[in-house]
Amino acid sequence: MSYYFFFYGTLRDADVLARVLPGASGLTKESQVLEGYRMAVVRNRPYPGIIASPGSTVTGEVVGPLSEEEKNLLIAYEGEEYRLAVVTVANRKTYVFILRDPRQLSQEMWHLRTFQEREKDRFLLDELEG
Repeated sequence: MSYYFFFYGTLRDADVLARVLPGASGLTKESQVLEGYRMAVVRNRPYPGIIASPGSTVTGEVVGPLSEEEKNLLIAYEGEEYRLAVVTVANRKTYVFILRDPRQLSQEMWHLRTFQEREKDRFLLDELEG
């Protein structure tokens, strides 16, 4: 069985994705919009989360096909802070990680480019090597 995921945060960065899914190849990435959710920075963290928010949208990428093993690596990477949900993006069953505790979501917008310029190096060392 293969899986497709909607990535909206750090996993959109090629270096982060390569660390989380070493050896993943042949993946397609398609820019898409997830409707009915809002994205912002998780409090005291360098990464974002999303929560349900009618009328809001989140820009990201649908990535796949991923194997069961790769799905499990993603679950381990996201940890207990997130729950895996099934959504429909571009008429496709897609998995996405949603922040478990909406109170942890700040009002601060998260931007991939800002993460890459200011936080990525430390994130790769602290979060993925730590």
